[in-house]
Amino acid sequence: MRRLLFVDDELEAARAVVRWMRLVSPAEFAIDLVSDPGEALAWIDAGGRFDAVLCDYAMPSLSGVAFYKRAIASWPELRHRIVFFSGGIRDPDDARFIADEHLPLVRKPLLLREEALDLIALLSARGLQTQA
Repeated sequence: MRRLLFVDDELEAARAVVRWMRLVSPAEFAIDLVSDPGEALAWIDAGGRFDAVLCDYAMPSLSGVAFYKRAIASWPELRHRIVFFSGGIRDPDDARFIADEHLPLVRKPLLLREEALDLIALLSARGLQTQA
């Protein structure tokens, strides 16, 4: 079983996504859910290793892009393992960065089983890119 770090400040919504993921693909990932991006970065800095990271873009304490930059500074292999999860990107500089870096962006909310399966497939593919 692969390990997923899910960073989202909206815990109730994130728990709903985790339930969806476990319902449609129960054995795919062991999921660590963290509401504070600073705590997630501390896990990474302390040597926590994850096959994939699902990160909310819009968090009050640290944007998803800022989290991405700090995370890959600590662990460069994460560059190809992070997927953003958001209702929309409002900052044009962040939107350009996400596009230029070819970072996947999954739109919130997940409403259908197929969307949850697509998210799991994307995370699985991202987690496998650097393991080959």
